[in-house]
Amino acid sequence: MDASAYRYRPRAGTDFGPRRGVTRRRVWRRKRRAVSEVIATILLLGMTVTLFSAVFILVNRFPTPQPQAQTQFETTLATKVSGNATTVIGINITHGTGPTVPLSARIYLQCSNSADANWQFTRSGGIPMSWGLSTNGTGQAWGAGEVWSTSFKPALTLPVTLTVTVVATSVVLYQAIVPGGSFTVPPLVVATGTTPTPVQQNSTFQIYAVLSGDGANSNTTSVTVLLSALSGVSGSGYNTTTHSCALSWSRASGNWVTSPIKTSTKPGTYTGFIYGQNSAGQKFSGSVSIEIVG
Repeated sequence: MDASAYRYRPRAGTDFGPRRGVTRRRVWRRKRRAVSEVIATILLLGMTVTLFSAVFILVNRFPTPQPQAQTQFETTLATKVSGNATTVIGINITHGTGPTVPLSARIYLQCSNSADANWQFTRSGGIPMSWGLSTNGTGQAWGAGEVWSTSFKPALTLPVTLTVTVVATSVVLYQAIVPGGSFTVPPLVVATGTTPTPVQQNSTFQIYAVLSGDGANSNTTSVTVLLSALSGVSGSGYNTTTHSCALSWSRASGNWVTSPIKTSTKPGTYTGFIYGQNSAGQKFSGSVSIEIVG
C-alpha cells in the first residue's frame, strides 16, 4: 500500500509548523466567483454595443420620405353665347398638382341665383347636391392633370356665382367661389368651429360660424349645417330627416350658432357642410371641422 495515504493532514486553520519526517500536502481550491462576474460584465457590454450598432445601422438605411406637393385645383366655367345672351352651360375642375384624389371624394356645387337653384344643386329640404368622381364618366381616381366636368341643364343665366367644394375622407381639399359675368359677392363663411373644442362624445356642444358680406348679420339670412358625417346626433334643433341643424344669429357673440346638440359618433375628426342664403337670394357655403374625443 502507498505510504502517502497515511501522511499527516492538519485540520483547516491549524498550523503545527513543520515536523520532522512529516510531509505537508497542499490542497488548491478554485475560486470561481470573481471570474464569472467579470465575464458577465464583458458579455453584457458587448451585447449592448452590438444591439445599439444594429439599431443605428437599421435606422440609417430607412429611405428619406419624398415631399408631397399640395393638392391644387383650377375651376373654369363653360359658357355659350346665343345672340346677346350668355349662359353658363357647364363647369370644369382641373386637378393641377398633388396626391391622387380617391374615388370616394365628393364635389359640392352651389349656385347664387335663386332662379337656377333647381334639382341640379339641391335635394329635398334644400340640402346641397353632391357629385362623385364617376359623374364625369371616368369611374376612377382623380389624378394630377385630369379634368372633372359636368354640364348644366337648363343653363345658368348671368350674373351668377358658383361655390365649388371638394371633400375627401371628411377633409376639405378645395373650396372656391367662381364668378360668371358681373356679380355681387354673397356672404362668405370666414370662420367656423365648435364650443367646446374638442367635442366630448355624448356631451353637449354647439357649432358656430362667422360670416361677412351682405346679410352676414341679418335675421333674414338662413344658415344651416349638414351633419350627415356624424351618427347618433340629438338635440331640439336637429332635423333627423335632413341630418341638419339650423344656426341662429347671436347678437351677444356676433356669431351664428346652433342650439345645443349631442352625438354618439366614435372619436375622430369629421367635417360638417355649412350652407345658407341671404334675403337677396344669394347662396353661400363653407365647412366646419368637428373633433370628437372619447
